[in-house]
Amino acid sequence: MKKAILVLLAVLFVVGVAGAVLAEEVDLLFCPPSCDPLPNSDSLNIFWKVQPMSTIYIFDDELKICTYIGAPGSGNFHKGFKYMAAATGVGLRKIVGSISPALPTGVSMWGLLNRPDGIGHTTGLQVLGTADVDLVKDLEKLYMANGTGEVSLFADNTAAGGNGMVVLKLTILDQI
Repeated sequence: MKKAILVLLAVLFVVGVAGAVLAEEVDLLFCPPSCDPLPNSDSLNIFWKVQPMSTIYIFDDELKICTYIGAPGSGNFHKGFKYMAAATGVGLRKIVGSISPALPTGVSMWGLLNRPDGIGHTTGLQVLGTADVDLVKDLEKLYMANGTGEVSLFADNTAAGGNGMVVLKLTILDQI
């Protein structure tokens, strides 16, 4: 009898353990997964910067001009071009110009830039060289304004004949 009780207890123990294991398995297999609450907001880092706009664009790609030695204002000595400029922000700006490389002895190039959209002050006809010269001053709150310019070529009596190419560079700078 003791043996039968021990066998019965062993069977009950095995059945109990098996039932507990099956109950866990059944719970995992037949019960829906738990749903954790989802966040109702999120965040994003945004890096920002505010800066003035300074840009200039010359509409023409190239100009061809010529002059005769010792005859100012001869030949096709001057040509015009169009440009667009923007100079936003606080403070006055200016447009400067230079050419590169330098012209030979006795040959000079002159530049004239009209005020874009009538804003600022032109400095008049200026000799262009490898150093920047002021062409338009007192620009402020200028946004995509159109202007015109002109370059002139002169050769005095000391010049030799020849030809070549220079690059006209216009730049917007802070006016100090």
